[in-house]
Amino acid sequence: MNDNGLLVEAAERLHLSQTDLASVLGVTQAALSAWKTGKRQLNNAAAELLRRALEALDAPRVVIGTGWKDQQVSAPAERWTPVFRPTRPYRLPVHIDWSARRVRQPYDDADTASLYATAINNGSAADVRLWVDPELLAEYWSDIPIDPPLRAMWAEHLRSLGYKLNEREHAAV
Repeated sequence: MNDNGLLVEAAERLHLSQTDLASVLGVTQAALSAWKTGKRQLNNAAAELLRRALEALDAPRVVIGTGWKDQQVSAPAERWTPVFRPTRPYRLPVHIDWSARRVRQPYDDADTASLYATAINNGSAADVRLWVDPELLAEYWSDIPIDPPLRAMWAEHLRSLGYKLNEREHAAV
């Protein structure tokens, strides 16, 4: 697949605007535009990140319970490494963060907790695989405001994958 095809497929399947895709790739919108138009070649790091993101969308998942309106709740079927680790301000795709679409800061603990809660409360197994670092999720488990029924399902699942959850008394972030 050529650079343009990879960029177009990733933007469409990940539900990211060009601005948001540039943000998660850690490049400027101008650089992304140059890749997309063929003026410059996609760098290896960005191409690998996009391939990993597309693979995450098709990765194995498991149903861990039933959520709101009897919808199945799915989670990654095995231990995972997050695809996106933003180093610049970023926004989540609209299908996950449909209410505020706020700009998040990459090294802000409250934004990270909010990201994880949003991905788990509103997203799919693929969204969690893309955006959530399971080691940090386990470490800050008590501080992440996850809906109570989902919290119980996810806690059981994460333990089954071998993650040790920090379960001190829940503190709001």
